[in-house]
Amino acid sequence: ALSYDEEIGCRGAPFMIADLPNTGFQPGACLVGEPTEMSPIVAHKGKQSFRCSIHGRAAHSSLTNEGCNAIEYAARMICFIRELADFYRQQGPFDSAYDVPYTTLTTNLIKGGNATNTIPALCEFIFEFRNLHEVSSREIEGKLESYIHDDLLPRMRHEFNEASIQLDKFAGAPGLKQMEVDEITKLVRDITKDQSVRKAAYATEGGLFQQAGIPTVLCGPGSIEQAHRPNEFVTVDQLEKCETFLVGLVKAFQNETG
Repeated sequence: ALSYDEEIGCRGAPFMIADLPNTGFQPGACLVGEPTEMSPIVAHKGKQSFRCSIHGRAAHSSLTNEGCNAIEYAARMICFIRELADFYRQQGPFDSAYDVPYTTLTTNLIKGGNATNTIPALCEFIFEFRNLHEVSSREIEGKLESYIHDDLLPRMRHEFNEASIQLDKFAGAPGLKQMEVDEITKLVRDITKDQSVRKAAYATEGGLFQQAGIPTVLCGPGSIEQAHRPNEFVTVDQLEKCETFLVGLVKAFQNETG
């Protein structure tokens, strides 16, 4: 099977959120400390990750009529994913507050075949999409599922009636919607003296907390440019800014509670 990291994708936060009613504590707000260079980020894209497994039938490569080539059908699926990506890139919707202002889809890992003279029975690949708030994840998943069941799978089963396609969602998180009216957003903007509208293409747990009715904003030390790579780091200057911010946050809550 194709090896990939199933732990990426905000897998812990849903359990914590689900357990909140048992604690008797309802948070008034959530501050996600992602590396934003201590500038407030008020929205981010959603993200869903999938493993697609194409099951055909093996045969000697000289006997193509006896096989069902999993790699070739995986290629068709990957091309369809790219066509969807091209559609959103060209047709939108668009949001200029993002560095990539449209919904994206990418295929990122692939594995298939076992010999140079054998038609492959299995091909697996990993793909993801990152959607703007205006494009629902269900809309994209529906297009993918329709292509599989209405087009790709019937073609495969014309060659091999036991052919199958398995689509497994193994990670994901909803997007964070911009909510300027939330008190936490106003407070973070007031402390940082930053009124600019910034949105992130990467995903966080923020959307999960927002879905649970907890107003959420992103603000933390460091840069995403130095995160999730070898020798990632946060500068001392950023840590000092974070300390100043947290002191301001505590003072603001102290003033509210008297």
